[in-house]
Amino acid sequence: MEMGVLREKMVFLFTILLIMQRGDGQLVENFYSSTCPNVESIVNRVVSTKFSQTFITIPATLRLFFHDCFIEGCDASVLIQSPNGDAEKDAPDNLSLAGDGFDTVVQAKQAVEAQCPGVVSCADILAIAARDVVVLAGGAPFSVELGRRDGLVSRASSVKGNLPEPTFNLDELNQMFAKHGLSQIDMIALSGAHTLGFSHCDRLANRIYSFSSSSPVDPSLDPAYAQQLMQSCPRNVDPQIAINMDPVTPRTFDNMYYQNLVAGKGLFTSDQVLFTDASSQPTVNDFARNPLDFNAAFATAMRKLGRIYLVPSKVISNLLLVSFPSSSFPFIRHNQANGPSFNVELGCRDGLNSDRSHVPENIPDPPFDLTQLNPNFARKNLTQFNIIASQEHRLWAYLIAPTLPIAFK
Repeated sequence: MEMGVLREKMVFLFTILLIMQRGDGQLVENFYSSTCPNVESIVNRVVSTKFSQTFITIPATLRLFFHDCFIEGCDASVLIQSPNGDAEKDAPDNLSLAGDGFDTVVQAKQAVEAQCPGVVSCADILAIAARDVVVLAGGAPFSVELGRRDGLVSRASSVKGNLPEPTFNLDELNQMFAKHGLSQIDMIALSGAHTLGFSHCDRLANRIYSFSSSSPVDPSLDPAYAQQLMQSCPRNVDPQIAINMDPVTPRTFDNMYYQNLVAGKGLFTSDQVLFTDASSQPTVNDFARNPLDFNAAFATAMRKLGRIYLVPSKVISNLLLVSFPSSSFPFIRHNQANGPSFNVELGCRDGLNSDRSHVPENIPDPPFDLTQLNPNFARKNLTQFNIIASQEHRLWAYLIAPTLPIAFK
């Protein structure tokens, strides 16, 4: 075999392996069109019923979705219970997640399972429910992309430092959201969810009693609003006493949150800073004046939020279930005319972690010589014989086949 042909084959292989390693999943709006076409209406009925029982369903479900997506991605891992009390939901920052949010998803999952057993993930049900509660509270409807898989890992230790704090400034907010591919406009739009629900006195006490040595009360607070907060949260009050996030329309999803910021009525420092910082103030002013702009930005941001750290899809693993060559994969069909047949071992499981930082050290570079290729492949239990097939027509049988179990282990 000529060296040029072998190099072409090797680069071809490396490209395939890189595709396998990536594990990128694709979300689509009609993901369950053939397997559970009524899933959204089923979830909507459950959410509507739950909402008729308690308004807390609205903010609790929306907040649950956000907390799930920011920790390990939108994989419903926040729902997992641990007998040792060390799952995500057990982390201090998640202890305030209202039980009605969890109950909404559990009831929706039960209803969906009754119609489509073993088809729809809890992660997708939570995403649908989050959209539904926005609409039930008066927000504009938007389409939800589906196709997520449920995570199997949930650690309380993963939560600390990965959720926005009420004391964050604009730079800290932007940095945290940027880690998830969300822009400053996305961050400001998602913050608009604070037009619903409530927080607790211990989360804002520093703004009204100990902001700084020169000013116990945060000067960015409207004085009348500061007095209102003091009446609701007097000194030494039970820290779990609840207070509305939006003092004007706390049960309506609207743009009042931004009007409150303009008036100095943001509950958290991380809320009010969106108006006091000159770089974000124009967006706040726009959303305060134009509810249509806010609704559009919120829908866009929610869809982007729902794409965070997708668990690897089943697309690549399905490759193991078809006979080579497959007309579904052009890079395999290329070898259809003269390629040999070989048996494929099945039973591999899809990965649940995908970190691009792992790729450079594990994919051979084109300039590699044999002394560099051998240890790289040896770590995957592949021999030099696997690297360099003795005959061109045996390349797939000796090189690709032993690699497949590794890629999906």
